[in-house]
Amino acid sequence: MSLPDCVAELQRCGYRRRHAAFLANVLACGGYFLRRQLVAATQQPDGGVTTKFLLRLVARGYAQRGVYGRRTRLYHVRDEVFYDAMGAPDSPFRRRAGVRAIVRRLMTLDTV
Repeated sequence: MSLPDCVAELQRCGYRRRHAAFLANVLACGGYFLRRQLVAATQQPDGGVTTKFLLRLVARGYAQRGVYGRRTRLYHVRDEVFYDAMGAPDSPFRRRAGVRAIVRRLMTLDTV
């Protein structure tokens, strides 16, 4: 499935266009993201909208949050609802990855 089709499908799931586009990129680039990447991609100030979006993802079980180092919060989108929308329900990005793979995926998302 193409990226615009995935964005449209995520919008049908109830996400705003900016958040749907960001999630589509995350799903295509490895499933992991940082809050700063979300803020940069959506071009919104880091505040209530961002916090509400992240809390909703975690509360609904769509993503898991991990803390690395002292304060680095890493989010991993693992729910099959999103990968079904992407057209890849058995994607290897749903599984946990090692630290090197996570860093590589985060760097890939930064370049996108």
